[in-house]
Amino acid sequence: MGFEPLSSRNWELGNYSAGCARKTPLQCESHNQTTGGPDEFVMLSNVQLPVDPVSFESGSVEECKSACLNNCSCTAYALNDYNCSIWNGDLISLRQVSADDHNAIAFYVKVAASTVSNPIIM
Repeated sequence: MGFEPLSSRNWELGNYSAGCARKTPLQCESHNQTTGGPDEFVMLSNVQLPVDPVSFESGSVEECKSACLNNCSCTAYALNDYNCSIWNGDLISLRQVSADDHNAIAFYVKVAASTVSNPIIM
């Protein structure tokens, strides 16, 4: 949803090291911001968070979401208790884990609104 492998051939061989790229630029990255709606978020469940977040204390999920939405460099966010973490740029070492993994957390990836059929509304 909104992403594609940088190397389809490598993915077919089980090598995911090249990562993914956005199919559609974010609204905040567009030179013509009059087209399309604002950027949205897609929730990924049961993930091990990527490395190198910027973290700060947050009073709510909405505050954390807004911090990411209002920063064009922000790629994703997560909230754990009152600790908001946002990621700028590439998401390094993001991976899905089993539902019973005690380190699993909900993770919200910013995507172009045009790629989302059911955006996360909070």
